[in-house]
Amino acid sequence: MRVRVVLGVALALVAIAVVVALSQRGDRLAGTNFVHVAGVPVELPGGRRACQVTRLVDDAQRVELFVDTGGRRAPSLDVTFTDPGGAIVARGNHRAGADPGEVVVTLDRRVDGNHSATFCVRNEGARRIGLGGAPAAPDAAATIGRRPTAGVIAARYLRPGRETWWDLLPTIASRFGIGKAPVFGAWTLPVAALLLLAAWAGAIRLLLRGSGS
Repeated sequence: MRVRVVLGVALALVAIAVVVALSQRGDRLAGTNFVHVAGVPVELPGGRRACQVTRLVDDAQRVELFVDTGGRRAPSLDVTFTDPGGAIVARGNHRAGADPGEVVVTLDRRVDGNHSATFCVRNEGARRIGLGGAPAAPDAAATIGRRPTAGVIAARYLRPGRETWWDLLPTIASRFGIGKAPVFGAWTLPVAALLLLAAWAGAIRLLLRGSGS
């Protein structure tokens, strides 16, 4: 009887913890351009823009940049993503006055699908700023006009609004199935969850049988 009580309490606590964790709201990552902030390789003068070829990801509606201003407030930043034909895929503007460091620019639309795009950041202030990223060879680096900079700009793409993990379950299930057993597709995650629950149920049954409860 004691084993049953302990197991019941433990399972209830686990269930409560899972529900609480999945119910937390927050900014959720849609993806990145696979560049990590390893320094500030792109020095961008006032009134100029830096551009590079990048990947814009599905479900993104905000882009997070690392901006170094030497301790001052960040200037206004204009961000654009254009396709190979020159059409604007998404754009956004962040007004001046943000704290230096991670600056989040809201795009004018939610991105549908993954896109190869030219990513440009325009410094609309008067002072030079630095954009966080990683060093790169001149042929791969961001450019200002025709001049290559010392690296590429890091971008983290965020989904619109603050969401719970419950809100993301359909997206997670769909992406979990990509590259895995094609028999199940988007049902791969639910099937895996059911198999895990079945394994837990079997283990609990064996535990109860072994304890004589």
